[in-house]
Amino acid sequence: MVAMARYTVDAEAVQAESRMVALQTAVALLRLIEAYREMFGSDVDRLMILLAVGAITAERPVKAAASPEHYVRFGVPIPSEDMTRCTALSIAAATGLPRETARRKTKQMIDDGVLRRDAHVGIRVNEQILQSPEFRALVQRHAGEIARLANALIERGVFVES
Repeated sequence: MVAMARYTVDAEAVQAESRMVALQTAVALLRLIEAYREMFGSDVDRLMILLAVGAITAERPVKAAASPEHYVRFGVPIPSEDMTRCTALSIAAATGLPRETARRKTKQMIDDGVLRRDAHVGIRVNEQILQSPEFRALVQRHAGEIARLANALIERGVFVES
């Protein structure tokens, strides 16, 4: 395993650079959202639902994986039995959307093939989406954008080695 530098936030630098930090963060978030919109459409509620379903169902099994290689890449599908159950209620709680809006839009996303129903987990992201070259390119684009933001904050002294 490669030794990595760990960073923390310098609170004084955040205050001294507050407008720049806010601007750079806003630009990075907008670029991340733009990438999702290009693939999944312009409805921000649907974007939030997609992110919530992915986080709800996969966070626990990925973090609890027996080995570092297990489940950390999309080439290794997570069996439904290992996922956390996801419902319209949990989606509404995670996104802040009204329950009926979450239910209605989740149903539309199932009808569109973005999400699917599963006997074990309830609602999950369609595995074909996760395996697509377009989604893999989206993940690569996101990693690049996050790296740009982190580098900018390191250069401004906001992120400092801990």
